[in-house]
Amino acid sequence: MSSRSDAVVRKPDSFAGATRLEAQCLDWPAEAMPDGGAHVVPVRVGDGWIEEPRLSTGRVTPGAARAFGRALAVTHAAGAPAFGAAPPG
Repeated sequence: MSSRSDAVVRKPDSFAGATRLEAQCLDWPAEAMPDGGAHVVPVRVGDGWIEEPRLSTGRVTPGAARAFGRALAVTHAAGAPAFGAAPPG
């Protein structure tokens, strides 16, 4: 990450523990990345906050959309036992 102040977005808890839960919910799908799953941004979490890298805008190509669809299928195949299930632990 760069040292620019706009390189990250920091969000505070909307309720106690919200940002820790958000981080857990991002860690779980990230486990599929080594197997070709969709990229999940790395986050930093602290007491009452979460930081995520600010994403840049870009153009979507048909090839990129197909690649993302394949990666998303890998992520979903590795996932939860049911829609809305909480992450393990």
